[in-house]
Amino acid sequence: MTVADASIRATPPAAGMGQLAGSGLPGPIAHRPVARETNSRLARNSGPGNAGQSDLRHIGPGVSRRPGPVTMTQSSPSSASAAAGSRWLKWTTPNQLTFARILAVPVLVALIYWHGPVSNVIALAIFFVACLTDYWDGTLARERHEVTQMGKLLDPIADKILISASLVMLVSEGIADPVPTIVIILREFAVSGLRQVAAIEGVAIAAVRGAKAKTIMQMLATGTLLLNNDPFGLPLTAIGRSLLWISAVWTVWTGYTYFADYYREKGVGWFSRRS
Repeated sequence: MTVADASIRATPPAAGMGQLAGSGLPGPIAHRPVARETNSRLARNSGPGNAGQSDLRHIGPGVSRRPGPVTMTQSSPSSASAAAGSRWLKWTTPNQLTFARILAVPVLVALIYWHGPVSNVIALAIFFVACLTDYWDGTLARERHEVTQMGKLLDPIADKILISASLVMLVSEGIADPVPTIVIILREFAVSGLRQVAAIEGVAIAAVRGAKAKTIMQMLATGTLLLNNDPFGLPLTAIGRSLLWISAVWTVWTGYTYFADYYREKGVGWFSRRS
């Protein structure tokens, strides 16, 4: 027996091989079917209740662990429809204020029709708040950069409906004079028709100077007549009728300015020479 054979016989089994086999860990001596056991565990985890929950922690080192369910996200049809609706229906807070001003008109008509001390005060309060929304909606739209085509359409219509409906009811109750009321309503119809014709022809008509003052004067006259009372001896009713006549004259003047600007843009006759 040579020295090499003696050293081979004297060499004990590989250190730790028996311990690895006894401990159940995979090793050269144990010859465990790792792939078969792994497949069986994956099959158990992929049952009906564990769909998509493959536990890879037992495979061994070198494999990334992914405990927990695997979630998949996809866009729902409702989110797409909501985005499309937000593009088509730009219903912002300024537009809601404008629409609230229109909704206040039937309430005002009913309160003026009842025509009592309490109903007059309530009507004045509602009319005052509605007039404030005329300022709030424009201010918010400009500050928040929420100016929309719907707002541009509804804002002047809401003012005309609020003023015209209140004045007509006041005339029916004998509080407001009919002549300035008719003049104001006719002017509003004429200017609205002019704007439609100008829009069809592609002519832009900007708001004239004094248009906002005209609206404020009409609101003051209407609000004073809505109270229909002279508290503390103040002749508010007479003041309201005087303001209504002044606002009618101012309304006619601004209406003439709109027509003059339109014909000036068209280059018609005498108006074109004044440009």
